[in-house]
Amino acid sequence: MGVFAAEKAVIYVTMAILFIINLLNYIDRYTIVGIIPYLKDGSKNGFHRPLSDTEVASLQTGFIISYMCFSPIFGYLGDRFIRKRIMGLGVMLWSLFTAAGSLAPNYWFLLAMRSMVGVGEASYVTVAPTIIADLFSARLRIRALSVFYVAVPVGTAMGYGIGAYVAKLAEDVIPANYTTSHDLVEPWRFSLRVTPVLGFLCALLILCILKEPPRGQSEGVNVRGVSGIRGYFNDIIYCIKIRSYVLSALGFAMGTFVIGGLAQWAPLFIYKTSRDLGHPYTNALSNLLFGVITVIGGLGGTVVGSESSKRLHNRLGPAADCYVCATSLLLGSIFTYLALTISRHILVLSWVLVFIAVFSLCLCWAPVTAIVLNIVIPERRSTAAGFQVFVSHLLGDAFSPILLGVVSDQIRGSDKSDHAESLSLLYSLYITCFAGIIGAALFLMATYFVRNDWHQVELYANAHRSKLGPDVAGSSTSDEEANPLVQSDYMDQSSVNT
Repeated sequence: MGVFAAEKAVIYVTMAILFIINLLNYIDRYTIVGIIPYLKDGSKNGFHRPLSDTEVASLQTGFIISYMCFSPIFGYLGDRFIRKRIMGLGVMLWSLFTAAGSLAPNYWFLLAMRSMVGVGEASYVTVAPTIIADLFSARLRIRALSVFYVAVPVGTAMGYGIGAYVAKLAEDVIPANYTTSHDLVEPWRFSLRVTPVLGFLCALLILCILKEPPRGQSEGVNVRGVSGIRGYFNDIIYCIKIRSYVLSALGFAMGTFVIGGLAQWAPLFIYKTSRDLGHPYTNALSNLLFGVITVIGGLGGTVVGSESSKRLHNRLGPAADCYVCATSLLLGSIFTYLALTISRHILVLSWVLVFIAVFSLCLCWAPVTAIVLNIVIPERRSTAAGFQVFVSHLLGDAFSPILLGVVSDQIRGSDKSDHAESLSLLYSLYITCFAGIIGAALFLMATYFVRNDWHQVELYANAHRSKLGPDVAGSSTSDEEANPLVQSDYMDQSSVNT
C-alpha cells in the first residue's frame, strides 16, 4: 500500500484543506505586486509622496526577512507540538496583519505590517509539507506534493489579478474627490481586504476539521523531536551534515532568487515596455496576462516536474529529483534571458518565451521539497524544512527584489520616463539568469550524495518500526537486528553523514 492512513476520505479532506490554504497563502503574498503602480503614485497611495522602486521592493523583502527568520522557530515547534494548532494560529496571524496593512497611514506602517505577515506564513509553510510526508509513502509523496504546490503558480497569478482588478474596481466606483477628502479609502487598500476574511475561515477549517497524522506514520514509526535548545541544535547539526540537503538548499536559494525577482518586477517591466514601444497595456491588463501565463505555465510545470521525477526514479533512483531541479533552473534561466532580450523588439514573442520560462522554473516545486522529506528522518523534518526556508530565502528572494530595485534605480537615475524605467528594469532582471545557472550547478552536485542520504533514512525507519499495524509497519526490524543508527532512546543521527 502506498497510502498509510485508516481512511482515504480523511486523507483527501486533509489534502484539500492544505491545498486551499496554500493557495490563499500565495494570493495574499502577491496581491501587493498587483497594486505597485498605485503605491508608486503619490496622488493615489494616501502617503502624499511617491514611492521609489527600492521602497516598493522593500515591502516584499520585509515580508521575506520575517518569513525566513521565523521559519526555523516554527520548524522547531512543528517537530515537537501539535501541528494543526501551529498552522491555525499562523493563518490567523497573517490574516490579521494583512488587514492591518490596508489601514496603513504611511509607508513605514505598511512595511511593518507586510513584514509581520511573514511570521504567520512561516508557521504554515514549514509544517504543512511534513503532514503530507506522514500521509504518503516516498513512492506517492512526490505526486501529493505536486498537488500541494500547484497552489503556488495559481495563487501567485490570482494575487496579481486580485491586487490589480480589485483596486481598479474600487477606483471606478469611488469618486476621485472622495478619496482625496477621506482617509483609508484609496483603491489599493481594498485589494488587501480580500484575503483576511478567507484566512479566518481557513483557520477554522484547520482547527475543527483537519486530522493530523502521527509523525513518521508513512515510514511505520511514531516519533517526536527532543525538546530544548540542545535538541534543536542537534537537529540543525544533523541537517548540515547531510550533503545533499545543504546543496539542494543552496540550489533552491538561487531558484527563489530568480522567482522572487521576476515575480516582483516582471509585470511592471512588461507594463513599462509596452508603453515605451507605443503599444501600451494598462497595469491591470499587464498583471492579467502575466497572471494567466503564471497559472497555465506554473500548473503545467508543477505537474510535469513531479511526474517526470516520479518516472525518472525507475532509472535514476533518488537522484531523479535533483536532476529535475537542475533542468528546471537551467531552462528557466535560458528562456528568461531570451524573453527579456526579445521584449525590446517583439513584445508578443516575449510572452511566449515568458510562458516557457515560467513552465521551466515551476518544474522544481514538488521535487525540491521531496528531496528534503526523503533524506531527513521524520522527527526532524519540520526543522529541516524551516532551516531550508531560512537559507533559501536569506540567499534568494529576501534580497533579490530589493537588489533589482536598487540596480534599477541606479541605472535610471532621475529619468522617470517609460523608456528609462523599461531599460533599467531590463538590465537589472538579467541578474536572475546568472543566479539560475548557479542553482542548476548546485543541484547537479547534490546528485552525487543524495542516494546515500536517502538510504540512511530507510535504515533508520527499518530500525525503529513502531507497531502501527501490519499494513503500516510492513516487515519490521527489531532494535537488536538494527544497524548502528540506534544509539539511544532518542535517535541521535549526528554522525550518520560524516
